Amino acid sequence: MLRKSLTVTHPRLRERLVALAFMAEGLPAKVVAQRLGRNRGTVEAWVQRFNAHGLTGLLPKFRGQPAWIDSTSAPQA
Repeated sequence: MLRKSLTVTHPRLRERLVALAFMAEGLPAKVVAQRLGRNRGTVEAWVQRFNAHGLTGLLPKFRGQPAWIDSTSAPQA
């Protein structure tokens, strides 16, 4: 797991993989959360998502509406 985290380019996914590697070594979620500066519940949620969906469960879910430009409001060149 730690080896996989070294090749991932997205920082959020890397952090989640590192957390799972620590958990796989036997560290409790509370200690992992302290090391990463996260909440214990967040680390536990990552583990649950990984157990349920594998690596795809750890991918960040971007919320909100994507940015777009209306052609009528764009500045004229």
